[in-house]
Amino acid sequence: MILYAQVSCQGNREYNEDRVKICRKSGGYTFGLADGLGGHGHGDMAAELAVGAIASDRKEKEIREVLEDYFDQAQKNVLEKKNQDRQYLNMMTTMVAMEVCHHQIGWGHIGDSRLYYFQDRKYVSHTLDHSVPQILASRGEIKESDIRHHPDRNRLLRSLGSEWDQKPQCVDRVIEQTGRQQFLLCSDGFWEYIEEREMEQILQNSLTPGQWLKKMKKVILKNGHGYNMDNYSAVAVWSKSK
Repeated sequence: MILYAQVSCQGNREYNEDRVKICRKSGGYTFGLADGLGGHGHGDMAAELAVGAIASDRKEKEIREVLEDYFDQAQKNVLEKKNQDRQYLNMMTTMVAMEVCHHQIGWGHIGDSRLYYFQDRKYVSHTLDHSVPQILASRGEIKESDIRHHPDRNRLLRSLGSEWDQKPQCVDRVIEQTGRQQFLLCSDGFWEYIEEREMEQILQNSLTPGQWLKKMKKVILKNGHGYNMDNYSAVAVWSKSK
């Protein structure tokens, strides 16, 4: 059984350049979230083109290959639009996607949109950003928690819409659908103002994915008060296997 909810808000920005897409398909679901890079122009268009890639059918492929296809198609969508019209020349976007199919769950990402994984309402892991601060954290030069407010946090090393000298590894993990599992796909405007321990604590006191998101949103608005809050979006997915 799959339950889910979503939220997408513009924060203190003039436009919301985040995009969320959820597809119910034969045998499962696909969840996608993209965060257009506003500083590069037309981020909303880039994000829309990226999540549009998850509309393609699975064609009985393995889940890892399906995810690879989504990111390849998303990159193709953005680059084709850039080549067709020079006004979109600089547009780029992040993306995180999750596939639920045939008793497996897989996910991947590019940029700093994240997926958080919980098992039995306890935090397990999250994807690692393709960013300068993440590299510094991996080297032990800064703490993982320092990424949230690092001055170079928006310096991404990978994104959709930038030319790839070598195709990046976008698929993070494929696991069995077992027991009670919870997932949170979100843009950086969401995870910037809420920590993992808060996500877990709220999850343990929530009855539905929608309630979980609603409570987390209150924390984000409280912590982001007085700041120029970015767009923030999230999809909460709960999986319960028989």
